[in-house]
Amino acid sequence: MPRVLKDVVRPSGAEELSMTRVVVRSLGGFSLGLSLATAYGLLELLVEEHSPWGCLVGTLTLAAFLSLGMGFSRQVRVTVLLLLPQAFSSELGTRWEGQGLGQEGS
Repeated sequence: MPRVLKDVVRPSGAEELSMTRVVVRSLGGFSLGLSLATAYGLLELLVEEHSPWGCLVGTLTLAAFLSLGMGFSRQVRVTVLLLLPQAFSSELGTRWEGQGLGQEGS
């Protein structure tokens, strides 16, 4: 049976992030969240043709949660980036195919 070493020494510089990197990563996640919410709101307004006030309220709500979540949590950043292709392609792809704007071969 293998023994587990409890006092494993790790190099301090390898895992410790500087405060500058943490701030830059958080600001980058915050700005990416705002950008994604803005892009989603514009697509909803221009492609889906929803009301402007509904798009504004939905975009501001999405921007608040998405930007703060991506700014403060690594797990939210990973989840959003993994779900991003599905979020932007699912409904829009079916609508474009229904209007004949999908692939040329079908």
